[in-house]
Amino acid sequence: SLSAQPSPVVASGENVLTLQCHAEAGFDTFALTKNEGLTHPQHLDGQHSPDFPLGPVNRTHGGRYRCYSGHQLSSVWSAPSAPLDILVAGMYRKPSLSAQPGPSVPRGVNVTLQCGSEIWFDTFHLHREGSLDPPQHLRLQDTSAPFQATFTLSPVSSAHQGTYRCYGSNSTSPYLLSQPSDPLEVVVSGVGGAPSLSAQPSPVVASGENVSLSCTSNLTSGPFHLLKEGGADLPRHMEAEPRMHAGRWRAIFPLGPVSTSHGGTYRCYGSSSSYSNVWSPPSDPLELVVSG
Repeated sequence: SLSAQPSPVVASGENVLTLQCHAEAGFDTFALTKNEGLTHPQHLDGQHSPDFPLGPVNRTHGGRYRCYSGHQLSSVWSAPSAPLDILVAGMYRKPSLSAQPGPSVPRGVNVTLQCGSEIWFDTFHLHREGSLDPPQHLRLQDTSAPFQATFTLSPVSSAHQGTYRCYGSNSTSPYLLSQPSDPLEVVVSGVGGAPSLSAQPSPVVASGENVSLSCTSNLTSGPFHLLKEGGADLPRHMEAEPRMHAGRWRAIFPLGPVSTSHGGTYRCYGSSSSYSNVWSPPSDPLELVVSG
């Protein structure tokens, strides 16, 4: 099998795109083809996932790639991997991307992402950032203006959450894409995603001491929001720390020196940086007890 790191969609001018050929143990020679033309085979003793670095990436790197595995002492090659299309972006002006009924939708509904351009394209591509899957693509049957394609996500689930961009291309140069559209973040509400809330060093704290409430999530990267039930104060907001902790995003809300007024039940919520007014489901409640 053949995969691309960091993505099969790569911007022109980026330093390195790596194609990795995955094979069972025992193979020591690997070859890469582009558009059916053979590159130089590579001999790699003891490796069964060799890397083929490409770059700095330019328009010539776009194309359809396959890889083969074999043995150094044999002229027999394996069957080819499934084809992998490498798409080079940045060749034309960017299209626009919008969502109907909106980028924030409840689980189970249908949402359509519409990619449109003022310049002529006959094919549009939709890609979710960070995905190793190839982009979805639609070729227009009617190439008269307006130039736009509609991609349907149906029904939406947590798997559809993420940041999307779309690209345009022409069938005469199918591996060369436009610049990416502005990012569009799809937020699916009511899908798990509830953060967790804990108190450090303890949810029972003496008056005058300091305590911190930690809100963590493996789905949202912030900002995070802390709300005290029944309180008149506005929610507190905090950006996530720059680095993940144990695979989760975290924000720390310091409280203190605490007084009896800090006692009560707290919940926290996650959100995305693009749509900070769209919150996740709440964490389980945390009761803070102030003694003394």
